Amino acid sequence: MSYSVDVTTRRVYGQFTKVNGQPASGTITFSTSGKIEDDSDAIIISGPISITLDGTGSFSVNLPTTDNRKLSPIGWHYTARIRVYGAKAYDFDFYLPTGNGDVDITSIDTVSQTVSSQSAVNVPRGAVGPQGATGPAGPTGTAGPTG
Repeated sequence: MSYSVDVTTRRVYGQFTKVNGQPASGTITFSTSGKIEDDSDAIIISGPISITLDGTGSFSVNLPTTDNRKLSPIGWHYTARIRVYGAKAYDFDFYLPTGNGDVDITSIDTVSQTVSSQSAVNVPRGAVGPQGATGPAGPTGTAGPTG
């Protein structure tokens, strides 16, 4: 999947194996906490992104970062759903901040259920209003010294 140039992405990857060390099979699904739009109101992500593990039990996907201020709503996050055949399925929420390098899914910090920062509040962006009227001219300044 490709994104417009104003969307910063990072590569998320991982590999899953069976207990005997053989490659696992299954799917990884990334969902967002809501529909994600850019500053032109173009929809960037509207549904789940599902990846099937390859023959080595690996996957790789480029995902938009969650701290890009050109995307809304502010404070959105991902939910990863790990479904590996023969193992108990599990889900976790996480932020994907802008940064250098790829991100191993096993090293992602999960979202705390008690997050209290303003950036974590799901606040949609409202419509842009009309430009306001030009304000009145300011007062005339004092005269400078005679040269």
